[in-house]
Amino acid sequence: MLNTDEWRHAASFPVNPQATTWFLNAHANTLQPTLDKSAKTSYRYDPAHPTPHLIDVSANELEFPNDYAQVEQRPDVVSFTSEPVKTALTITGWFQVTFFASSTAVDTDWVVRLTDVTPTGQSLNIAEGVLNAKFRESPRKPQLLVPGEVYRFTVETQKTSIRLPQGHRLRLDIASAADNLIFPNSNTAQGAQTTDGIPATQTIYTGPDHPSALRFNLE
Repeated sequence: MLNTDEWRHAASFPVNPQATTWFLNAHANTLQPTLDKSAKTSYRYDPAHPTPHLIDVSANELEFPNDYAQVEQRPDVVSFTSEPVKTALTITGWFQVTFFASSTAVDTDWVVRLTDVTPTGQSLNIAEGVLNAKFRESPRKPQLLVPGEVYRFTVETQKTSIRLPQGHRLRLDIASAADNLIFPNSNTAQGAQTTDGIPATQTIYTGPDHPSALRFNLE
């Protein structure tokens, strides 16, 4: 977070309406300003062993930030990481993640998390967002997935204002659960309304044919 003595007023939010775009590269698991060749990466989500969220919604928010470096080593998380920034970046607004993905399930969840990766290897959460896949087009018109078909998903995080110091990296995590924050999606037509779940393989596609990207507002 920005120090309180650096907070300032602005006539609009975000301060800079022009978004910066970094593309996901599944070949190298990077975030970068240019598109690379087509690639894909997969992970297996098992609702019986959901990816953890490191703070319970009932806990005091002063426990933030949390280090997700160990969570990112799990086989049900994929991460895309930028190069160390050469100059400090101030990001004010929200993050929008638009990505192309398929699932072997008819319904699932997408959880995106942005983190500040320090030179010592900590991965400190900045902002998060969650999307139930069947509501990808509209919250009023749920549509189940066709297993194996590639869809375009857009997930927005909550608003934030942070400074990424020189030498730090920005990381995007994608998973399908956030235990302690949301109920695990069963990967069935019943979604989170049942405990009878099945594992699913989730695949993220990147490149010219599937320009998965992260957008954010720099000051």
